Amino acid sequence: MKKNLCLIGMILVLSFITLFGCANNTQKNIKLYFSNAEKTELKTETRTYKGNVNVDTILDELLKGPSDLPLVRIIPKGTKLLSSTKEGDLVNLDFSSEYKTLSAHDELLARHSIAKTVFEIEGINRIKIFIGGTELLNSSGESVGEISKDSLITTPTENIAKYENVTLYFSDEAAMYVVPEVRNAPLIDNSLEKTIVTELIKGPENKALLSTIPDGTKLLSIETKDSICFVNFSQDFVTKHNGGSAGEYLTVYSIVNSLTELENVEKVQFLVEGNKLEIFKHMEFGEPFSRDADAIAK
Repeated sequence: MKKNLCLIGMILVLSFITLFGCANNTQKNIKLYFSNAEKTELKTETRTYKGNVNVDTILDELLKGPSDLPLVRIIPKGTKLLSSTKEGDLVNLDFSSEYKTLSAHDELLARHSIAKTVFEIEGINRIKIFIGGTELLNSSGESVGEISKDSLITTPTENIAKYENVTLYFSDEAAMYVVPEVRNAPLIDNSLEKTIVTELIKGPENKALLSTIPDGTKLLSIETKDSICFVNFSQDFVTKHNGGSAGEYLTVYSIVNSLTELENVEKVQFLVEGNKLEIFKHMEFGEPFSRDADAIAK
């Protein structure tokens, strides 16, 4: 009787080990979302995984990057998942600071890549992303908040601005010449002219350079006809200018030389509140200005 009980016990133990050992070694296919080479859409890569698939394991695989050569990594290399917490069908994801190095275009792709991958797990319908414990912000500085399955768009980059390299001219520290600064800027209303003047109004990124457009100046309109770019500013362009012929000269040619970097612009006509001014404060202002290479620091 004891022998029979021992035999039964051994069989049960072996069955238990076999059953759970097999379960842990079960191979499962998981679907990960990476970008195409052009960074215009997300593509799936199916990967075989041994063991239980949960949020941490599926994101660990995503953070490793793609195995398929046509696909590319969007989430910056070195990014780590610091924590994940589940509340019903919502998962809070906290990533390391490497994630913050993404451009606005790539961040939207990365966000969709994470969401679509996590939503492959049954029972998860919402996520919220944090970076180092702080809520993820969009390109406008606003909280992204919860991302749901229903909020995802098919092509995540379709509403993101295209970025263009533009050459802008700002004053040097001595206020004698203008100096070029190349900037990758979001294209506004599909107009390089509008993009350039908008970036000039923002001022230089290089701390050694000085802004040339008075604070508070607004760009009311801009268009190019027959190679002449008509730039229409608010009254602040004149009333808030510090004055001085040298300052006016730098203001005019920071704008003119920036816009004439474009192939379709040869001259710039200034308008204030829609009207031509004969005189800025000292400079004649009624006719279009051509590029002045002598204004650029050598």
